[in-house]
Amino acid sequence: MRIVAGTIMLMEEKKEPLFLLTEQKRHEFKFLKTPLQKNCTELGSILHYFRQQQLPVEQLELIDLVMYRKEKQAIPLYVFGMRHTQSLPKQAHLSWENTAIFQHLLGNIELTYSPNFNHE
Repeated sequence: MRIVAGTIMLMEEKKEPLFLLTEQKRHEFKFLKTPLQKNCTELGSILHYFRQQQLPVEQLELIDLVMYRKEKQAIPLYVFGMRHTQSLPKQAHLSWENTAIFQHLLGNIELTYSPNFNHE
């Protein structure tokens, strides 16, 4: 099963960026992830997942796309930017975390910047 991952970077003026992550266990954070949707692109799959989480996809701008490896599987990681949190619902499993937490997550994975064109 192919997986797509994503996060949203909150960019508020004069504040440190925050990243939307999912909290698996107390103080254990992961990227938001979803299976690749049938008849959908990777980008479409993560946006569909964000909509299911009641996130305002119309306010997002795509900032970056990287690939990372987990258990021999290449996983695309979409990073979106957003300017404000006015319309974000509070959800128990979603959490805005600082740059240090995000960098810690990046430090624990094998990043590659080449896209995966293998569509099995």
